[in-house]
Amino acid sequence: MKRSELYARVWAEPMIRVAADLGLSGPGLAKLCARSGIPTPSRGHWAKSKAGKRSRQPPLPQPELDPNVPLPTAAQRQRKERKKAFDDGVRAALGSRGETGAPSPSQDEEGGAPPPPAAPSLVVTMSDTLERPHPLLRATATAVGQLPGLLKRWERATPSQRASRSFGSPPLRRNGRYELDVKDGLALVAPIESMDWILRFVDALFKGLKEEGVRIERSQRKDERIAVLRLEKGGEELVLSPVVEGYRRRPADPEELARAKEEHRWMDKWVYSPSGRISLSVQGTERIVQAAWSGTTEQLAPKLGAIVATCLELLAQQPTHRQERQAEEKRREQEAERQYKLRRQREAREEQLKKAFEASQQYAQERQLRRFLAMVEREADRFQEPYPERAKVWLQVVRAQLEADCPWRHTLGDCLTGPSWRPWPPEWWPTSGSEEER
Repeated sequence: MKRSELYARVWAEPMIRVAADLGLSGPGLAKLCARSGIPTPSRGHWAKSKAGKRSRQPPLPQPELDPNVPLPTAAQRQRKERKKAFDDGVRAALGSRGETGAPSPSQDEEGGAPPPPAAPSLVVTMSDTLERPHPLLRATATAVGQLPGLLKRWERATPSQRASRSFGSPPLRRNGRYELDVKDGLALVAPIESMDWILRFVDALFKGLKEEGVRIERSQRKDERIAVLRLEKGGEELVLSPVVEGYRRRPADPEELARAKEEHRWMDKWVYSPSGRISLSVQGTERIVQAAWSGTTEQLAPKLGAIVATCLELLAQQPTHRQERQAEEKRREQEAERQYKLRRQREAREEQLKKAFEASQQYAQERQLRRFLAMVEREADRFQEPYPERAKVWLQVVRAQLEADCPWRHTLGDCLTGPSWRPWPPEWWPTSGSEEER
């Protein structure tokens, strides 16, 4: 849409109506107008107009600059609608469960406030200890309990003992955290101090999901570097990422560098430490089906009910997203096939035009040749012997050959019959309702 056209529309009717027609929200259209240098009606403009009062309409600045204003495409509007449907579904799921710990949804561009939460009826809470945990958590808890002793044993070990394959090595320590990937257990990245809380948090999450009929299992496919947890319900699947605690860094001070040098060990110019912010995410088989959470332990614990409800909503909505994706892929394939046929038709018609020019030139050459043969026939009697008789025979042969193998008729016949290996009609043939005919 041209800049001048958008200016005329926002001054012809309320912006909320214009925004709805263009697939935008009211604030979104206001921002678009501001970026394009389009003045918009002030607050109360339409109320004054309705009351018969005059309201000043500023002219369009620099009207000679009239570029196209970028508007959201159909795919962008569809993604926004899917995101809104998902948010509404999560809010409805939390409302039906009365989850008080649910995070308040962010206000949309229209500025609407989220509905208030209902009375609590199901709340997922963490326990102070791991009681009857999931087998994956049991194996991980055993590995976490053995980790301090393993670290002490590693510190006391000699270089030869560390080089021995039979001597167990501790997990990789990176940026103040341990990368733990337990066989038949969980994968997590965190300092030892946070691992107990993470296990209790994941235990509560697993129990909340299990109550809703979600099956949890560990699996590792060929294309995956580490094993992941898969949440499955009703044939749909989500992949739960490893729980990771972030890190922060600061420049190392001179004393730390000097102390490291005295201890004969290398030290980076940065000092890394855990950040205290823990994150996790889920990803469905459909790219759009995903959610992530991050925060401190105090922030994440109240969100357990919301995380469970979000996972359930993602699992429930994934078939719809798959159908939409498959329908969109089919539409794109059909559109690509249609465009391919149109391109082939256009190329075939361009080829027919070339052949028409070729046949036209051959026809003109044939007429010129016939005039030449008629002239030779008139002048043949004036030739010296024995050329008059020879000329007459030559004229018969050329004319017979011209009738038998007329070039322009041959070219035209190729156009009207088409290749023998392709069925009729050819690609240049008009089709009913084609864009070329319209």
